[in-house]
Amino acid sequence: MANLAGAFAQMRIPREPQQNHDIPTRQLLRARASVPAVPQPKLLLTEKAVYEVLQSVDPRAQDRTDTGMSDGVNLIRNAARGTLYVEKRIKVVRESRRQRALAEIAVLTQVRDAGGSYATNTLVESFWDRASSYCHIILEYCNQGALDGTIDRYVEARHQVPEDFCWHVLTGLTKALCFIHSGLDLELANAKPRPGWNTICHLDIKPGNIFLTSTGQTGGYPRVVLGDFGCAVTWNDIRSGKESREILYQGTEEWMPPELEPNDHGIVGKYGMPTDVWQMGGVIQVVCRLMDVPDQESVGRNRPCGRAYSKDLNNMVCSVMHKEYAKRPRAIDMVGELKRLMRTRRLVF
Repeated sequence: MANLAGAFAQMRIPREPQQNHDIPTRQLLRARASVPAVPQPKLLLTEKAVYEVLQSVDPRAQDRTDTGMSDGVNLIRNAARGTLYVEKRIKVVRESRRQRALAEIAVLTQVRDAGGSYATNTLVESFWDRASSYCHIILEYCNQGALDGTIDRYVEARHQVPEDFCWHVLTGLTKALCFIHSGLDLELANAKPRPGWNTICHLDIKPGNIFLTSTGQTGGYPRVVLGDFGCAVTWNDIRSGKESREILYQGTEEWMPPELEPNDHGIVGKYGMPTDVWQMGGVIQVVCRLMDVPDQESVGRNRPCGRAYSKDLNNMVCSVMHKEYAKRPRAIDMVGELKRLMRTRRLVF
């Protein structure tokens, strides 16, 4: 058998005479090679569905110096239904990252299992790929992007953001905070805070984590959706000792209120619901002033939003961005006055 194989290896196959069609055949092959192949979508398989990974929508793709939890954000499509979703992909290389990913999933699951909120990003499913050490979180897709993109467009156009839109964003964020802080769903008639609710503090509210979508929009403006709970902490985790009450290691330094200060080990100071409330005010301020980060000094001058905006809006933002932690209102305490001001402006709460 070995000799026979060797004989085949040594055989010379005679070349056929060249035919006239050889040249056009080579031209055809070259032409085919010049046509770019249509890339096949990458597939993401879970126990519930098959998704096609369409493209990266990570705003940090050009700047990998970002130190956040997310290692990639992709637009995906359910292969069977055609519905679009967002996949947040986290590389779990350390125990601390694993715990953070678990905490984010737990928070999103708590919100979803409580019926979800009109103003918070909805968890579809999550799973671990232990072979590649990735955690995958599948979320609702918001088709009008993040609020920071809206700010950029107004900056480029050199136009002021309409005040009605600022009130709309403030209302959406208030609804989100009422839900995560106390389980109060303001979309339901006669709703009340949920007894025994495990308070969730987002702790990283900024324009890049606030999304807009035409799905469920009212009053002519897109629905405002609070997303990215990668820094969120719950009261149960604080009480059990899983999270420190004094030091916060995640979050965005420029979006921390006055009582939180960075040092060599992280960010020092007490955090909680007032942190979220201050950041909510900071979002409205940067939308009005078309800035990148909040400015506490203008709050002290009672003009956080500027002279182009009403006294009511400036006063509301001053209240939630108060320098003293304990003097900021809770989101739930803002609802009555916010409803009144929205009615005055003939806006939908």
